[in-house]
Amino acid sequence: MRKLVLAVAALAFGCKSSSGSTSTNGGPTPAARTQRVAQSAPSAPTGAIAADYYPYSKPGTGTILGQAFVVIRGGDVLLDGKGYLTTISDNSRTASGNEVTLDPATPYAMGWYMKEGTSLRRFANVPKESAFRAARKKAIADESGKFTFEGLPPGRYIVRTTITWQTPRDSYRMMTQGGVASAVIDLADGEQKTLIIKRVSEQP
Repeated sequence: MRKLVLAVAALAFGCKSSSGSTSTNGGPTPAARTQRVAQSAPSAPTGAIAADYYPYSKPGTGTILGQAFVVIRGGDVLLDGKGYLTTISDNSRTASGNEVTLDPATPYAMGWYMKEGTSLRRFANVPKESAFRAARKKAIADESGKFTFEGLPPGRYIVRTTITWQTPRDSYRMMTQGGVASAVIDLADGEQKTLIIKRVSEQP
């Protein structure tokens, strides 16, 4: 009986791989293969990223005319024929005085945008990639939340700004509400496009 127990134990030990997981046909397990691929998969090389930004380095004739605002409670707001907010009322808030960023929507930039570009807490963060930083354009929204970007080559762009306001948390404290107002927009050669952003993200 003792010999039988030892034989079973030796067989079980012999079937274990060095990583502690069982293997089939002498090769690594599917989980081990997946982990190895993930560790060895390189990120996009800097040269490829720079190539995606090259079309945006040329001067252009396109223009984006925009405004960012939100309606925070019920009620009417006055808009003109293009959708611009014409009167700032108690039930609306705008991006007044806030920075507006314009980034070419390359694959690299879209990956960053989907991951953290709509986070209010990370709004000021900028990727380290030099091509991204060189291509970024900035503007400051006026008192009604309007902004302009001119001299743009055709392509797809990410537009971002912030809209925040204070509301009472309790009898003694205030709290910040709002978030990042953003949009992805396509611009044709020589086009003048109106962009109205009327929503903020809820990502912290």
